[in-house]
Amino acid sequence: MTQLSLYEQLKFFNKTQEQFARDLGVSLATVNRWLNKRTSKGEPRKPLPLHQKRIEEILNVYREEKQNQEKANTSAA
Repeated sequence: MTQLSLYEQLKFFNKTQEQFARDLGVSLATVNRWLNKRTSKGEPRKPLPLHQKRIEEILNVYREEKQNQEKANTSAA
């Protein structure tokens, strides 16, 4: 699987920036900067390393939620 951007992953898991910020424990403005702003060199802003591990944990939770939802939908069909 190709590496999806954080924006693409949130869209895939049907999560809003607000939900993600709340789950991560940061402000909406922080998430918005990661997704929409660029550095003075034109590169995307990246989360601090201390946030990176927590982001991966949250994305794993979202992944499990989606898998469980898909299983439930398959079982109900």
